[in-house]
Amino acid sequence: MGGMQTLNLAFADPQRFSAVGVFSSGILVGSVPSWEQEHLAVLDKLAVKNGPKMIWVKTGSEDPFIGNTKATVEMLKRHGFSVTFDESTGGHSWVNWRNYLHEFAPRLFK
Repeated sequence: MGGMQTLNLAFADPQRFSAVGVFSSGILVGSVPSWEQEHLAVLDKLAVKNGPKMIWVKTGSEDPFIGNTKATVEMLKRHGFSVTFDESTGGHSWVNWRNYLHEFAPRLFK
């Protein structure tokens, strides 16, 4: 639920967040269209105005939810967001998430 919960929180009150980090997954594949419809007004408004300055997404190439991640990235790009996406080795694991946090955190303080 981490990646999906991150997106739910970030786009429920977008003025509170200047950066969004999604470490694996994202919106469940079957839920992307409905999530997009539920958040359409916010997604389109933010794309033009004060959306998060950074949306950073990373997942393992062997993560069983990599399709969710890619669908989420594509959906956000369709709405005009600049999304940094990268794949690492490995799967849906604490080892990867710890490494992603190590990469993501310094970007918050540039």
